[in-house]
Amino acid sequence: MRAAEKRTNRPAQKKDKKPIQKKNDIFFKSAFEDYFCDMLRFLYKDADQIFDLEKPISFMIKNC
Repeated sequence: MRAAEKRTNRPAQKKDKKPIQKKNDIFFKSAFEDYFCDMLRFLYKDADQIFDLEKPISFMIKNC
């Protein structure tokens, strides 16, 4: 028996499995992109002076 099986009484999970992407992930990403500038303004009182929010923001897309 492996150490992980002894502690949990369950078989050890394989680490090479990819996590299942949630269906609501696309909605979360879309909302994050839509409200990103508002979030910065909420977190930083002087966000308009710190960040140039007039420029378009390009988000990195990670395909799993």
